[in-house]
Amino acid sequence: MSELDNNPDDDVTNEGGDPADNTPENTFKAITSQDDFDKAVARRVARERKKYEGFEDFKAKAEQFEKLEAEKGSDIEKLTRRAEKAERDLASLTEKLSKAERNETVRDIADELGLPKKLVKRVQGDTEEDIRADIEDLLEGLPKGETKDDPEDKGNKKPPSQAPKARMTFTAPGDESDQGLEVSADDILKDLPRGGGVG
Repeated sequence: MSELDNNPDDDVTNEGGDPADNTPENTFKAITSQDDFDKAVARRVARERKKYEGFEDFKAKAEQFEKLEAEKGSDIEKLTRRAEKAERDLASLTEKLSKAERNETVRDIADELGLPKKLVKRVQGDTEEDIRADIEDLLEGLPKGETKDDPEDKGNKKPPSQAPKARMTFTAPGDESDQGLEVSADDILKDLPRGGGVG
């Protein structure tokens, strides 16, 4: 243990009390001075420090390792979040694309079979056969005159009249002295000042 512990001149016996077991490992010398005590403590501290030599290096390396693991973990988490977002975006775009393709198929079949555009939104089904069957069912339920927008019918329709509307006239009821005096709304409006002010 220490120089004091290894002194062979010491005649202190071990716990068993057998003087034959007085080996350097089993002997003890009492410390009688402060100087001897300080030396013994210094030797003991040196032995303990020797046990932990390089501990600071190991501690620094452990901290670096933990830091790298944390960065690695955060990188993995970032990549995982990016992958999940990409999968959600892909699913959303796939859904939009399938809806657009379905709507295009519905419009094509509706135009082919002559379904009025007002009823296109009511068509059900996902496959072309289902869509076609639903459109045919809708057409069967319609009166025969409404099934197609014939270009010939458009020729028979008259455009709105470009003739001016009849003028409104105002007369006072029961006043026969103003017989023949008629005032139109246009005449009244002509007399009003423009710009919103009273004039």
